Amino acid sequence: MVKWDRDQAEIPETDLRRGFVHEDGQLKIPVLIVGDVIIRGFDEVTYASVLTDPRNR
Repeated sequence: MVKWDRDQAEIPETDLRRGFVHEDGQLKIPVLIVGDVIIRGFDEVTYASVLTDPRNR
């Protein structure tokens, strides 16, 4: 798991690409975006936590 505090620094584009884009240019899936949270991959506990957290609405 990687966490960035965007208040301290923007996420470097190279890091975003490495985490979310395959070498062939296609998006790695699944990707869940809720509020300011972005999750690549699937983990039931993490999805449930993010989707039920009222701060993400």
